[in-house]
Amino acid sequence: MPIQEDNSPTPQELGFAPPEIPVPDTTPPHLGLPSVPPFLSFAQLVNSYSRSFLNYDEALRQGRQQALAIRRDPVIMQALRARQMPVAQLKWHVAASDPNDVEQARVAEAIQKGIERTPRLQSFFMSLLDSIWYGRSAVQVAYQWDWIDGMKLCRPRMWWPLNGDKLVFKFDGRPGVLVNYNFPGTWIPTERGRAHFVTPEERACLIIHHFEPEDADFFEGDMAGGLFGVGLRSRIYWYWHLKTQIMQYLMDYIERVGSGGTTIYYYEAGNDASMREVKRAAEEQLGTNAILFPRYRENGNSGPGMDRFEPSQAGVQLIQQLVTTYFDDVMRKFILGQDLTSTAEPTGLGSGVAALHGQTFSRIISYDAISLGESLTADLVVPMQKFMGKDNLPPCKFVFEVDAPNTATILAAAQAFYQMGGAVDEESLREALGLPQPEPGKAILSQQQAMSPQAAGTIPAGVPMAGPPGPDPSQQGLVPPQGAAPQAPVPGVS
Repeated sequence: MPIQEDNSPTPQELGFAPPEIPVPDTTPPHLGLPSVPPFLSFAQLVNSYSRSFLNYDEALRQGRQQALAIRRDPVIMQALRARQMPVAQLKWHVAASDPNDVEQARVAEAIQKGIERTPRLQSFFMSLLDSIWYGRSAVQVAYQWDWIDGMKLCRPRMWWPLNGDKLVFKFDGRPGVLVNYNFPGTWIPTERGRAHFVTPEERACLIIHHFEPEDADFFEGDMAGGLFGVGLRSRIYWYWHLKTQIMQYLMDYIERVGSGGTTIYYYEAGNDASMREVKRAAEEQLGTNAILFPRYRENGNSGPGMDRFEPSQAGVQLIQQLVTTYFDDVMRKFILGQDLTSTAEPTGLGSGVAALHGQTFSRIISYDAISLGESLTADLVVPMQKFMGKDNLPPCKFVFEVDAPNTATILAAAQAFYQMGGAVDEESLREALGLPQPEPGKAILSQQQAMSPQAAGTIPAGVPMAGPPGPDPSQQGLVPPQGAAPQAPVPGVS
């Protein structure tokens, strides 16, 4: 029987201070549990047998065909790819928690080299970035053992993308995949068919990326799957649906009116022979926008004839501009955050609008890259580190280099600082510019000039200062080597 909460007046309603939250000594607050389990925060529960959330968004709720059709819109796909590809092409690395720790640095470097051997790595990232559209996306990974820099590790050998609409989640968050009747493993029926919920061993081979988890309304239990990600498809569905309706109006207008206008053919009312003759003449003309209409003879001025009505292009242009200039632009701006990275528009000389749009797009790329890096850390880097037997070390982290420094600015600032008399650390400057140390035996470029023969053997002028040791006098001709004949003294040297 449900327990009803005591609804009597509280001391806080009378103005007393609320009690302090007790701090436990050994256990986390509320035993580490949420205040209200998520599956109990909806008005209805449908999958009480499988105990899984309904996985619907605005598009799926209106029908599977609609959800498939919206992705096939080339305007939407162009904008979506323009957002995904810059993230997939970013430089990345696996960072150790403490880069100064030799063991952690070796583990991070081995994991990075193992991931770099993944086939079609850029497509691997693109598949996970489909969560931007679906709300969730996954990749199934097949691992193999390999040796890298003397360390044995388990790295991805092959992978397969997993559509986000195939994923379902239990009330406890365990993921599952929709399967057909030939699946040999265990399955549980859900509202959309059979689903296999993965075991802990299978979960280690599944990389899941969630995009913007969102709690649904209390009375929309069929949208509860939004707790595991809501994609852009759900955000723009109704806008896209309205666009398709306008396009249908345009096609109906063209079909009924046509680009060549409408012709009315008149035949003599009550005269079947006249109707057949006029109909045959109409069928022989180009186009199908023809109307047969009876007309009575009056004083010899009526009867069979023809009238031509040219269509107005204003209606067609209005509908076309409404679709291309309004609906497409709004959806494109919603996906990309702006439009100057995908379309050309006047901005005004020196207005800075283009730079502002570029900054907006950069923030979106950074947002997507950081989110994807967190998923790759949890589902790829941490399991690989555990397979290596290095889970006793702090976990490594997958990092996309979204904040790459402006090397031209750094180099100009370092040069100006050096010319002002400042000291610049070469190793730090090389690291900021991305320049490695020269390797022995390889040709190098340097502006350091060799000493001219005229300068050899001369004495530098100035006041001696503390610094690195100077050249060996015996090698400069100032002190004769043992067994050599004494030379004349150098003028000015005592």
